[in-house]
Amino acid sequence: VIGAALRLESFLGLFFWIRVVIGIAAPLVLAAMILNTIRYRANMSATGLLYIAVLMIMAGEAFSRYLLLSDGILL
Repeated sequence: VIGAALRLESFLGLFFWIRVVIGIAAPLVLAAMILNTIRYRANMSATGLLYIAVLMIMAGEAFSRYLLLSDGILL
């Protein structure tokens, strides 16, 4: 099941990659952007980026819960 998800052979594979990209990779990229924004002393912009990162993490967790409940794939 996990191999099929990695190769996008099933609908769950799409959910897996959405979870990885939106829930893990994009917040890491945003973390670098947030650090640079803080160095420029733009705290309001950094706060907005933090809110976006938190929403992305929550969306990734929702996809992860769906994967767990539908096929038992634990991420």
